Amino acid sequence: MRSRIFGVLMFLIAVQRSNAGSDFLVVENTDRLQVYNKYQQEAPAKDRQMLVPFVPMKVLRANDMLGDGFTPCMQVEIDGQIVYLLKEKDGTLSHSELLGFEKTFSNATILLDTVRILSDHSIKFSPINSPAKQLSANDRVLRVFRHKNATYCRIFTTPPQYGWVDFTGRGEGRDWGLLKSTAPANSSISTVVVQKIRARVIDVNRVLTRLFAFFNDETRQQRQTPQWNVETSRKKILCTLQGRTSGESFEQSTFYLVNDLENIVLGSEFEVAHSPGRIEIRQK
Repeated sequence: MRSRIFGVLMFLIAVQRSNAGSDFLVVENTDRLQVYNKYQQEAPAKDRQMLVPFVPMKVLRANDMLGDGFTPCMQVEIDGQIVYLLKEKDGTLSHSELLGFEKTFSNATILLDTVRILSDHSIKFSPINSPAKQLSANDRVLRVFRHKNATYCRIFTTPPQYGWVDFTGRGEGRDWGLLKSTAPANSSISTVVVQKIRARVIDVNRVLTRLFAFFNDETRQQRQTPQWNVETSRKKILCTLQGRTSGESFEQSTFYLVNDLENIVLGSEFEVAHSPGRIEIRQK
């Protein structure tokens, strides 16, 4: 019975994490955020360059603590980089009164693909708190995530601009077209992709550690905590589940982890293959 309950809880947590979609935080005055880097040290100026106004920040852990055990924070990912945003004890972001527009878009669908506008003035780009404008033919747009009927996008300006595009009723192939990857067949996996995959696996391992610690305490057992190990090379990433006992395949939790990894490599020349206890990201 205990093993069955354990399996059900593993399944429910996997479903909750994967089917709930992703949350993205968008802030206007990003220069007012208190930011710590992945080493949990105050981020220097060069690490803050990616914090342009309205940049989408994928929320990894909405309510976290720094290593000191008492500083509340939010763990987010920006262009593959993990940073920590300091929070007040009441749960709000530090200096929230100075941040201007601040909103978390929940249950969003990650896209991370690039489209080209095919006709003049057919598609409108709507920045937050700024006038909308019509896009021109041959403009390129990075689609970051879709929330309800709108898509949050980046247009390739300097500095980059972010805003909403409504693709509803706009014909693919007529008004816009998806740009296919033109990377050569012998290209290597990008550093950004590797970082995203490592971050996702680390998150899964944290959940496994907490679950096994809880159930070992409840059942007075000392079951070894399984952990995903990541090995990388230029052409592939191999994830193996270590520490599982005979008969444990964790099929459901593996299935949802595979779905998350497929979202990360979506639109690239790489694919995700898996078998019990093994996930491989490789060239198609």
